Amino acid sequence: MLLLKLVALLPPAALCAGLALCAAPLPSGTPAAPDRNAPAVQAFSAIPGWFEPQRPGVFVSHGHAPTVALQERGIFFSLPPGDGQPARVLPVSLPGAHWLRWTGERKLPGTTSYFTGSDRALWRTGVPQFARVRAPSVWPGVDLLIYSQARRMEYDFVLAPGSDLRRVRMQFGPGWRASIDASGNLEVTDGSVIFRQFKPLAWQHRAGQRVELASSFRLQHDGSVGFDVRGYDPARELVIDPVLGF
Repeated sequence: MLLLKLVALLPPAALCAGLALCAAPLPSGTPAAPDRNAPAVQAFSAIPGWFEPQRPGVFVSHGHAPTVALQERGIFFSLPPGDGQPARVLPVSLPGAHWLRWTGERKLPGTTSYFTGSDRALWRTGVPQFARVRAPSVWPGVDLLIYSQARRMEYDFVLAPGSDLRRVRMQFGPGWRASIDASGNLEVTDGSVIFRQFKPLAWQHRAGQRVELASSFRLQHDGSVGFDVRGYDPARELVIDPVLGF
């Protein structure tokens, strides 16, 4: 799996480095040679994103862009460099939340092994992979669930009956400013890059049917971002589901 990943990420320029024939035009009428890396790239692109434990209660994502670290004090998005900009980290904290302790759910059949250096004590083998992770009781009665959906990352706030929706807020790190665009999407920027979260969905189950509710982001006076959900029944479980974009 690691080899496939390295091949998939290797730029064409690197593949041609030192090979004079790469830059030479093909003679007229000569069919192009098949791309030997195509099967590897295709295979890697079909691998869904997953989450691995780094230590008890802490996870990191793989196969997503950007990479996400799920730690006790919040969520950290590692944004790759591009267009002359350095790599950076977008921290997301949850104001008033309990200390986060993440647990893996929906274990996948694969595992990952890391062989770092010659000291076997530093090697990690058989690291489990999970399709989603949960931080239970972030606020009283509120769980945070993060998972992969078609190689995109989504997160749900799951509110148990009687939970207080006003507690559910996100605070972005220093230097990042949040705004809501005309389509209701949340945009978080540091002036160079925009991190977008699409307008949230929200629903409840009533009489065995999923009922979607009108929902939106809400900017707070302290710069944090909460949610408005109209017409929900506080006596029933409520799910709020934004989609991450970058």
